[in-house]
Amino acid sequence: MVVFNTTVSSLSPLLLFVPQALWSLSDNTSTNATSNTAVVSNSSQGRAMALLQFTGTGVWIYGNSSSTSLDNCVVVVDGKRDSCISELDPGDTTSMLLYNGISLSPGKHIIELVNLENPEGNIVALDHAKFESNISGANVSQTQVQATTLGGSYHGVWSNATQGSIANSPTSSMSYNFTGAAIF
Repeated sequence: MVVFNTTVSSLSPLLLFVPQALWSLSDNTSTNATSNTAVVSNSSQGRAMALLQFTGTGVWIYGNSSSTSLDNCVVVVDGKRDSCISELDPGDTTSMLLYNGISLSPGKHIIELVNLENPEGNIVALDHAKFESNISGANVSQTQVQATTLGGSYHGVWSNATQGSIANSPTSSMSYNFTGAAIF
């Protein structure tokens, strides 16, 4: 069995923002997001959700909130409501762990990050999510390819980072030819 951790940027099309009008892009000067951008919602405008469907056994949500507690933030995993991590360091604007969902049964899951409607206007910023997948099979192998030697095609706006390349636009894309059944 091979374990893969997949990082999903706040700009990824794998994330669905509902209603989309209540979410907006913010640069990392206000949220210190690791992905250079975060998607934020203001609870005074109404209830807003970010949804991710994934196959795996664990999930982590990273971001921040303008509140010192995350009372306005809940997480729903497979229809079961849970709380975000309850205490934040006041004044800390770095991206931090908002939710830790481990030991999920293997299979498909849906996680929702919900910013509840609140007249105080608490802001929840979603920086990125990670999920863990266990892959087994007779011919499973893991090969890590560096972005600089990938040999693929990059389209749109990209920047270099210590761990590879970062898409800086929702319309950025890359393509890579490979032999196999899946790529993570």
